[in-house]
Amino acid sequence: MEQKKIFKIAVISILCVSLATNVALLFFGVKMYKELVFARDLKQQNSRILSFANIFIEKILLAESDIDFDIRLELETCVRSLNDSEILSQWQKFTKSDSLNASREAKNLLNLLVKKSIN
Repeated sequence: MEQKKIFKIAVISILCVSLATNVALLFFGVKMYKELVFARDLKQQNSRILSFANIFIEKILLAESDIDFDIRLELETCVRSLNDSEILSQWQKFTKSDSLNASREAKNLLNLLVKKSIN
């Protein structure tokens, strides 16, 4: 009789420890999953930012002729797809700047893009 009682207590104890371990594993599993999703989203955002920076450099800074409407539309679409208000705001400063300030605003935009992509 005493042996059965000890056996029941041992089984209940093992089940409680097992349950606690499973809850802890579930908690850490969910936490790791959220971190992986965050890292994936960050990588995708950084990729989009660098893609925009590349297009900006190739089609604006290295351009040997005037920028036509199609290029401007492509860049505008690309910058809006980033869904980043700070980058959009700097882009608008660049597009609205006169020829005297365009160089400074382009530098500011590139600086912002680099900072955002290395976060």
